[in-house]
Amino acid sequence: GGGVREHCYYTGQISWGPQAWDTAGTRTGGTNIQHLVSTGSKCATPVGEHVFFTHGNGGGVFRIDSDWQGDFVTNAVNPGGTGPEALATDGTHLYGNDDNNTGLIHKYAIGNAAGSFTLTEVWCATTGLTRVRGLSYHEGAVYAVDAMGTNVVAVDTATGASTVLFSLPPPAGKVYYQVVRSGDRIYVVGSDNALRVYDTD
Repeated sequence: GGGVREHCYYTGQISWGPQAWDTAGTRTGGTNIQHLVSTGSKCATPVGEHVFFTHGNGGGVFRIDSDWQGDFVTNAVNPGGTGPEALATDGTHLYGNDDNNTGLIHKYAIGNAAGSFTLTEVWCATTGLTRVRGLSYHEGAVYAVDAMGTNVVAVDTATGASTVLFSLPPPAGKVYYQVVRSGDRIYVVGSDNALRVYDTD
């Protein structure tokens, strides 16, 4: 997963790189960029005039202009060696998981320049989850689910404080990947071919 902007869904594909798709199911951006960076991608997220996308194997973050053509930064930025695979944004900051300390979520300030960018940690949240695989942002919170367990958490984007919202039923030997908050509902997806919908109450 990644982000949605202007009716386009941004994502990553491990073999082929970052992509964006419109509501008709047509790819509107991204392509086989992996031949330029020797990797696919696990996530792509638009921030401002750029698209940030992760390395296919926890090697850091790349950047390209939102037209998918200009200012392609091919040297991955790997802040603190965290190896982010999942990304989310509030429109200004970038949030990433940690592929080395797998229960952590990091908030980064983005420093953009022509031909390069920086990611400077603002805070690091200890979620209590065993492994974070996907992130989503909604109105001041980043949401995640435990890929090795059942808890759903919300992390306050101002403070980094993590709150367990509820526990899910075990996914029949499979794993959970992502939680998406939309309005007063939370959608949970995983590898068991089911979509679960919860009222936030």
